Amino acid sequence: MIDNYDRYAGTLIDDFSKPSGQPTIAVSVDMLDTGIDVPEVVNLVLFKVVRSKTKFMQMVGRGTRLRPDLFGPGQHKTHFTVLDYCGNLQFFSLNPDGVESKVAEPVLQRTFKVHLELLRALAPLRASDEEARQLYTKTADALHARVTGIPLESFMVRPVRDLVEPYLDRARWDALTEVDHVDLVRHVSGLPSSVQTGDEGARRFDEVVAKLHLARLTGSHDAARLQRRVQTIAQGLAPKTSIPDVAALAGLLNQLQQGATWAGLTPSALEDVRERMRGLVALLDRNDRTVIYTDFQDEIVGSGLTVFPDLAGQVNEAQYRKKVEAFLHGQQAHPVIRKVRCAESLTAADLEALEVLLFEASEIESREVFEEVYGQQDNLATFIRSLVGLDRQAARQAFAHYLDTQVFNAKQIRFVENLVEMLTRKGSVPVSALYEPPFTNAHPQGIDGVFQEDDADRLVTLVRRLARATSPAQA
Repeated sequence: MIDNYDRYAGTLIDDFSKPSGQPTIAVSVDMLDTGIDVPEVVNLVLFKVVRSKTKFMQMVGRGTRLRPDLFGPGQHKTHFTVLDYCGNLQFFSLNPDGVESKVAEPVLQRTFKVHLELLRALAPLRASDEEARQLYTKTADALHARVTGIPLESFMVRPVRDLVEPYLDRARWDALTEVDHVDLVRHVSGLPSSVQTGDEGARRFDEVVAKLHLARLTGSHDAARLQRRVQTIAQGLAPKTSIPDVAALAGLLNQLQQGATWAGLTPSALEDVRERMRGLVALLDRNDRTVIYTDFQDEIVGSGLTVFPDLAGQVNEAQYRKKVEAFLHGQQAHPVIRKVRCAESLTAADLEALEVLLFEASEIESREVFEEVYGQQDNLATFIRSLVGLDRQAARQAFAHYLDTQVFNAKQIRFVENLVEMLTRKGSVPVSALYEPPFTNAHPQGIDGVFQEDDADRLVTLVRRLARATSPAQA
């Protein structure tokens, strides 16, 4: 069993990843779905419902790793078995794109939205109802305080800063329009703020009480359910009188458990309850659950083979690319790789040696797998250099003569330095890239705006020459 509660979970995963030794069976939830590369895995048991294609493919991807000689010399891993108890394979065979789950909103954002709805419900009552006016003022004060805590210089806030700044004025909250409500919900509610009072339990209690206020105002049937939640919290806290803060509220907690108390509970009284109880919610027992014992006999009532063509022969491309690049970076001392990185011309014998190095390496697995991921490469050396990059010294030397022939200004020298940096990372640079960032940072027209026509042509010629440098040498 591997879970995040085990302080040695990382060690267990490492042990499971070893081809020999124990354990050979691992049971886990969400800890072995990604980032685990164990080519020896041949059986996957799925015992949870998954509707996200991304997550499903990550889970099934644990079995797609190839493993030579897994069952003996020459007996390579050719397949793996998925034992699916929850119909996931059938679901994705009918729904290839799956159903991506939505990310849950943070509790502070949800509470912000509920408070906005509360303001809308209270607005027409303020003139005739003192309780409504007080609750409106208190809610508006809380929202205004949260907005004043928004960091205006944050990269998350700058794009919508003009929509935040009007609400820094407290008077704006007393006359919100429908447009204001829309802007606040769409653009402001989810922004970070330094005003985050209390712990997570207190914030959730604030959300419950805000929803209860709204439900009581609108006559929603949710009012009874939300009232029971507050009563349940009071019931859970009541026995903890050994804690001084709880003992001080013993009378209130007992009253809240009585249905008759709620009939005369005004909005201001409910707000008083919220403020006095919110700091105690964290004291509730989290594991107070009734244990139910069962004696069911497990029975497999049906089984079948699901054809899932999308997985046939599938290679995890992201993992494979990492493995290929790691292998090539580890071969920089190889004579041919060195010549590739230094943009030296290759002979036919060099290209043959390069193919042997690449396609006979266990990390590459085979030419077929390589071409499945990267496609057929007309110039293998140029492609490899795009992965390992151009040697920085070789890149500098390539432009040294160009820079020494005449005096260039700082902007032009910086342009060449950017070019050297990109060559060092990517191995070659297409001419079209010279008209895109970062080369347009110096001038919107890229190379044409930085250099005179003759100088630009010479530089383009040099870039093209570097791209062809790994072609076989001509006799």
